[in-house]
Amino acid sequence: MQGWHGMRRALWPWLCLAAISCPGWVSQPRLQTRRAQRTGRAAVLEGEGILGTHDELRTLFRIPALSIGKGEKVAVVGANGCGKSTLLSYLAGQAKPKQGELRLQPGAHITMVEQNPRFLAEKTVLDTIYEKASSPSARAAYNFRMATSLGDEEIAKALDQMEELPEAWAWDQRVARVAKELGLAELLQRPVGTLSGGEERRVALAAALVDLPETDMLILDEPTNHLSVEGCDFLQETLAQAGDLSLILVSHDRYFLDSVCDQILEIDGNGETYTHPGSWERFLKRRAERYERAEGQLQDAKVQLRRAEAWAQRGASGRRTKNKAQMQAVEGLRQRATEVVKANDGTPDLEDKLLKGKTIVASSGSSIGSMFLRDVVVEVPGRGNVLDNITVSFERGEKVGVVGPNGAGKSTLLKTLAGDLDPTSGQVFIGQGVLLGFLSQTALEWPDPKKRVIDVVTELATVAMTQADDGVLPGAAGLSMEKRRAAMLKAINFAQSRWATPVGMLSGGENRRLQLLKVLVQRPNVLLLDEPTNDLDAVTVDSLESMLQNYPGTLVLVSHDRSLLDGVCSSFVVMQEDGSQPKIWEGSFQELRQMQKLHQKSQTQPEAAAATPQPAKKQDSKQEQRRLARLEQQISKMEADLAALDQAMADAWDDSTRLDELSSERTSLEETLNEAYKRFEDLMES
Repeated sequence: MQGWHGMRRALWPWLCLAAISCPGWVSQPRLQTRRAQRTGRAAVLEGEGILGTHDELRTLFRIPALSIGKGEKVAVVGANGCGKSTLLSYLAGQAKPKQGELRLQPGAHITMVEQNPRFLAEKTVLDTIYEKASSPSARAAYNFRMATSLGDEEIAKALDQMEELPEAWAWDQRVARVAKELGLAELLQRPVGTLSGGEERRVALAAALVDLPETDMLILDEPTNHLSVEGCDFLQETLAQAGDLSLILVSHDRYFLDSVCDQILEIDGNGETYTHPGSWERFLKRRAERYERAEGQLQDAKVQLRRAEAWAQRGASGRRTKNKAQMQAVEGLRQRATEVVKANDGTPDLEDKLLKGKTIVASSGSSIGSMFLRDVVVEVPGRGNVLDNITVSFERGEKVGVVGPNGAGKSTLLKTLAGDLDPTSGQVFIGQGVLLGFLSQTALEWPDPKKRVIDVVTELATVAMTQADDGVLPGAAGLSMEKRRAAMLKAINFAQSRWATPVGMLSGGENRRLQLLKVLVQRPNVLLLDEPTNDLDAVTVDSLESMLQNYPGTLVLVSHDRSLLDGVCSSFVVMQEDGSQPKIWEGSFQELRQMQKLHQKSQTQPEAAAATPQPAKKQDSKQEQRRLARLEQQISKMEADLAALDQAMADAWDDSTRLDELSSERTSLEETLNEAYKRFEDLMES
């Protein structure tokens, strides 16, 4: 027995690891946010024993207990296909988990904005926004709008409702403001059935934001997809100001997550859940520490298992009965090892390999990459000239961001460069030796949706076999087909459990990864990426940013992800809403946004004379009165000059040289003005 106890002691680390890693072996901690525990706020939503599944067959996640308090703002993160959208549907009451219970606070109102909202096609955008609102004021305002086309009696009834709810008169203004900020102002009278998928998403988001005062919990699934940068700013500011609103969201936009959410709920590769209070960076650090501990435990347990196997083999002769039991125990642990490795598919050892560092190579002509458009006009049926006589160039090795409001022609510009759209007039020049790789914003539709992921990647690997490197795995030449395709799938963090899945059954993020792989395997020396982060999880976006920073070719990037733009691009093409000549900005995206906001502020400020300090008391000395009068005139002139400089800086936001000159002049003038203010105060107190 002493030998058997010795083996049990040797196997104890492995047993502990198996208990941690295998579902159902130990209970999970309660996922109640720390703020709720600290403040004792009543939970808006809570539940126990939640088991998330796909088609009630494949387990996605397990949440032993969940509690979301009033005012808490939680981001749900995890790899594509882990069940984030499924969890949101449970929380919104649109679907029921296979096991467990969720309870909503009595009287609480939940609103969810889905990735693919459903509307009545014949309704106008304006009617749809009003009908989605839940407040009596919105209903009264909507009835009044509808009654204006009916008889006097209906108008009188609607008017009585409006008089009973005075706040209803403000609803039209509220709708108009939200529609303007989300790029829907010109679409309000259009039937929803004529909109694009991205426009429909913005309609759903607008309806939710208009109704925000009546909402206790808002659930958002990738809300920044199809928003302009300005729209992202507006959404971020609106949610940050909604102090009592409980918010649960899924988003790949790390800047947005950091600015809005106070905690992160992680679904890991095994379907286990963890909470991380604080910022995105803090989440990454804590997750990395957990992975490091798990890796150390795994290696220790493997060593102990090898020792136990060797011990059992040495005692085979003469102790057959005991040895049989011992060998069965070892075999059971070996099976557990297989289960643990399978359960950890994609984490932690594979997840951070996705496109990390210099894992994407360009073709041998990577130094070649010049392109330009000269006097290009592109007309789109139903929209007129989306690009109207524009000239813009891209030099080799540049990393250029393309930004602008929705409908300004960002995607049209990329499609024109890629050759998917022919210009109505003008010239498109693509330099000799340029090999374009274009990632469209449109989801890829596979010719055979029943074809398995592994079969699709086999075809891609076959195409790449003749190349020294395949664009995804430098140094992959010489690998067998089986190893090459496995390495390609692991490089894009595609879980092995999903390799046999038909491509028609993939999640949006999984499909996006294959679409990206199809582009990269060609080893392009010019990448045209149209919203590459759409449908990707936030951790993958981190890795994509690392890849693009190290990409040696030319990059033209359209994205609403402000963190990605700031981390990758060093210059920007700023598209104009009317399709006219874009402006060029040399510098960071953060600097660009600061100047744009300054320009917008100067355009909206009323033209009024700057306030001049008034004497607080009558002066006895005529000499002092004259000095005060002269000083007031000087202050007024300097204030006017300062306002003129601000306007000049706003107008020159795209001219960095002129901007530096004006900034220096403004600093000097502001110092002089502050000295004048101080002299004025001293005279007033004397």
